[in-house]
Amino acid sequence: MSTYFSADMHLGHRSVLTLCDRLFPTIEAHDNAMINNHNSVIGENDTSYLLGDIAFRCSAEYCADCLSRMNGKMIILMGNHEKPLRQAYKKGLLDKLIKTKRLTIIGGEMAIYDKSIAISQLINVNNQRIFISHYACRTWPNSFRNSWHLFGHSHSNLKPLYKSFDVGVDTNNYMPYSFEQIKTIMDNVEVDFAEDR
Repeated sequence: MSTYFSADMHLGHRSVLTLCDRLFPTIEAHDNAMINNHNSVIGENDTSYLLGDIAFRCSAEYCADCLSRMNGKMIILMGNHEKPLRQAYKKGLLDKLIKTKRLTIIGGEMAIYDKSIAISQLINVNNQRIFISHYACRTWPNSFRNSWHLFGHSHSNLKPLYKSFDVGVDTNNYMPYSFEQIKTIMDNVEVDFAEDR
């Protein structure tokens, strides 16, 4: 059982092909590649944290179908482009995925119904504290004590700050990152601040 992180797939969002220079001939080819890339590394017993902007400018039915094709247990942290996901939830299209624990939405119905709330969470993976958010932060819980901050939203346009890292698909050839990949990156980051100074 392994843990993976990703963000900003933008399934169904035709404009993302030009906005983010994603070199696919059609949005259908793009979406199939995103799902196939996910499934190529994530097995049924693995967990993936999807840090927002799952799908945009597509139907609720299309969003639900894409999620149903993805392997493993998906834990979604809402981004700013989640209208299809919200509609899929409200229509009951995600009920089976949620009931079988293949899909969890951090913040539950509060995150679904209140778009003004930006959800974030402090998690622990393999004894590593990780602060996850759709948006990048300059500091975060336990940032002075070796915690990581993983985010999306910026589509590879922000440089990492200390032990923060953009896990969006634009930074990794449209692939999710494994915990081990991120650990290798973070192990090479020198942090020049401390809480006790």
